[in-house]
Amino acid sequence: MSRKYMLGKEPLKQQWWQEDVDARERYGATFHLIVTERPIAFLDVKLSESAQGVLKYVGVQWKYPLIIVIADLSQAKDADQKTTVLKAARATLTEIGKSLGQYQNATVGS
Repeated sequence: MSRKYMLGKEPLKQQWWQEDVDARERYGATFHLIVTERPIAFLDVKLSESAQGVLKYVGVQWKYPLIIVIADLSQAKDADQKTTVLKAARATLTEIGKSLGQYQNATVGS
């Protein structure tokens, strides 16, 4: 691990995003959840905020839906704030899944 990374929360930049895109293309899944304690610094991605600390991208990849929800914990000050962001990310994924008819109500921990 580089010393620079250990000294602070360096933002996730374009190179990280491109590597993530490459991995997504290999697996072809519709839904993606990214949880990070590092700030987001992607330049060419149009993310919209669905809740405080939750960013989303809804688009198309090869004629299929591509859903990316990012739980940005970089501003969370304690466990309660992190829990709030993570619950909001889950709610965002559920809402999008329902709107696409790809959600079945399964029991998940509260």
